[in-house]
Order: sequence, then structure tokens, then C-alpha cells
Amino acid sequence: MDAGPLAQTTVKGGPWLQAAKSAVDSGGNSLYSNALFACMCHAILDHVPIGSFYERFNFTNEQRSCDCGSPLETRRHILEFCPFYDGPRVIRRLDQLITFLKVNPMAFAFSSASAGVG
Repeated sequence: MDAGPLAQTTVKGGPWLQAAKSAVDSGGNSLYSNALFACMCHAILDHVPIGSFYERFNFTNEQRSCDCGSPLETRRHILEFCPFYDGPRVIRRLDQLITFLKVNPMAFAFSSASAGVG
């Protein structure tokens, strides 16, 4: 999976979707799961409940700072700087993002609604 940067495409099921489904660990075991794929999409699209999302969509009652003390929790902060996360800290390729998400399964995950939806 270390083929360099992924090129954009309009083909259905393009290269980053194929790369995510074919991701394997060093032992050849599949890393793919629905939860991992959802978190990967959240990270790529920067659409996840973190401070920068709340700020962009004008949520008034949500915390924008990170629990580590950073004044604004952003995708870049989570991936590169936040001390609460482990794994690769420079993410330039999809395989690096997948590794980061496997090490940090709650990164870019929505928490479950306590009373359900609706």
C-alpha cells in the first residue's frame, strides 16, 4: 500500500476506497472494518465532532478546545500534536492514516447517542 500519494478520480470505488479495503497489517491480516472506514472518511472529510467542526457550523454550546489544553481541537492537532494519541504523527498517505486509526480507534469517531436518535 505504499505507492505514494493517491490521485483524484471520479471513478466509482476510486483508489482510496480500494486502498482502504485492501489494507493489511505486517502479518497479512485485513485491517478493514466498517468502523475504521467510517473514521477514515470522517478524517478525510474533516467532518467529525471536534472543536473546528463546532466552530465551522456555529455550535454554541460545544467545547472547541481539546482536553489536552489546545485552544482549538482540529484534525491537524489530532493527527500531529495531541498527546492523547499514539502512532505515526506525520500523515501524508492513506496507509499512514489507516495505521493511525488502528492505533487510535476513537480518533474521528462519533460517540454513541445515550438515548438513541430522535
